[in-house]
Amino acid sequence: MRRALVDLIIQGVETSRDFHIRLMDDDEFRRGAIDIQWLERRLASILERPPSEASVRVAAIAGALLAERDRGARAVSTGGGGATLPVRNDVALDSWKQASRIEGLRD
Repeated sequence: MRRALVDLIIQGVETSRDFHIRLMDDDEFRRGAIDIQWLERRLASILERPPSEASVRVAAIAGALLAERDRGARAVSTGGGGATLPVRNDVALDSWKQASRIEGLRD
């Protein structure tokens, strides 16, 4: 469940995702040493606690991977003819390869 929350990305609305991750990071919670009043007793410390270093690292890596994916998905413009060629994530094309492909499409 924790991994699913860490991998979850929701944009545009506020969620309680970070709260639930911090809840699952609590030692007592992980040991199952909770009772019906546990959350009431621990709520202030859970809300005050910053995210763990591991959570921050995972979020940074996920952000970098998403940024790289978005950069690779943008259409690359070659200038002259106004033609664009989408760049696939799995293929790194040099600019000369892109230009030759566009020239081949014009013929």
